Amino acid sequence: MYGEIPSELFLLRNLSNVYLFKNRFSGPIPLQIESLNMIEIDLAMNNLNGTIPEDFGKWTKLELLNLFSNKLYGKIPQSIGLIPSLTNFRVLNNKLSGILPPEIGLHSKLEAFEISDNQFTENLVPLLANYPFYCTQV
Repeated sequence: MYGEIPSELFLLRNLSNVYLFKNRFSGPIPLQIESLNMIEIDLAMNNLNGTIPEDFGKWTKLELLNLFSNKLYGKIPQSIGLIPSLTNFRVLNNKLSGILPPEIGLHSKLEAFEISDNQFTENLVPLLANYPFYCTQV
């Protein structure tokens, strides 16, 4: 599949899982979100650009967020760090920058946290050492 992800996709209120990985989608991730029951979203390995929408933090049931191997830039939104059920967060191999939101460290359920191959401006090792989550991958 190719082209932009239809903006109507995240307006489907009962949608809980989206698997659009390893396609040729391009353009930004849709910003308007109404599907608050989202559990897993995998948009990895596409050609998506733009920023990670702040509205992703509305997904309080979200467990998996895979956005790796795209062309996303900007900061990781603070709202991502407030998702209580997030267990897998993978944004490696993008162009993300800035500092990690301190809220990311509040996850006790986070098991996979992959952020390598980006352009973060801080030394992440000391920062991550103080986070209370158990990670199997960093």
